Amino acid sequence: MTKYKIGITIISLSIVLFILLFKKAFYQKITLVDWKELSSEDFKGLVKPFSKYDATIYYDIIVNYDSIPGKYISKAVQKDKLSWMKNSAKNSISLMRHEQYHFNIAEYYSRVLNRLITNMDSKYKFEVQYKLDSIRNKNDKMQTQYDDETNHNLNEKEQNNWERRIDSLLKKESNNQEYTHDLLNKHNYKKKWVNLINNDSISGKIELYISNHNDTIWNQYKLSFNKETDSLKSLFLPIGNIQIKKEV
Repeated sequence: MTKYKIGITIISLSIVLFILLFKKAFYQKITLVDWKELSSEDFKGLVKPFSKYDATIYYDIIVNYDSIPGKYISKAVQKDKLSWMKNSAKNSISLMRHEQYHFNIAEYYSRVLNRLITNMDSKYKFEVQYKLDSIRNKNDKMQTQYDDETNHNLNEKEQNNWERRIDSLLKKESNNQEYTHDLLNKHNYKKKWVNLINNDSISGKIELYISNHNDTIWNQYKLSFNKETDSLKSLFLPIGNIQIKKEV
């Protein structure tokens, strides 16, 4: 009886420990990784206990208003601290390709959204949000179909078919979109925040991009009351995001 109680206690403590570690990993600071070719090093999250899958990728499609070109811009990102991969699967080329194409689907839909919102300025915020929601639904449906038809990467023939399909879609929606950070790198601008107002209850700051020749671009302005950002009086704030995960 004593051994039985000890065994139950050990199992209970193990479960509690797993939960605490998982919660710690979930709430740690997340880095958003721009769309790229992934590696196992990009899966930095704690492996989900008792999962039948070998990996999980978390990705977003985010939309921001960029005041330099004066328009909304969408892009696909991966959340590295939430995405995880079992150690036993980190050398699997086929698994990594399957995860990559989940990310590629998100990138495809971010390009579709960019085409739809390319001429919209800040006054079209609600319309952009509506299109973002629509893209969310289409993206989610394709992601589910991708997993179903490839049987989570177990059907090699269908995996190859899907890769060709997604490659074709990406090529069709290829664009020459330049993000602000690309412009800064190309023209050697440096980012600097300047405080305009700073007291106990109100603070305001402006973000400037300054070149080597002191050419200056004003990018965004943030006004805060009691440390809470006033979004109505601030510019260049995210209007929304999609958070989706896929298990394989």
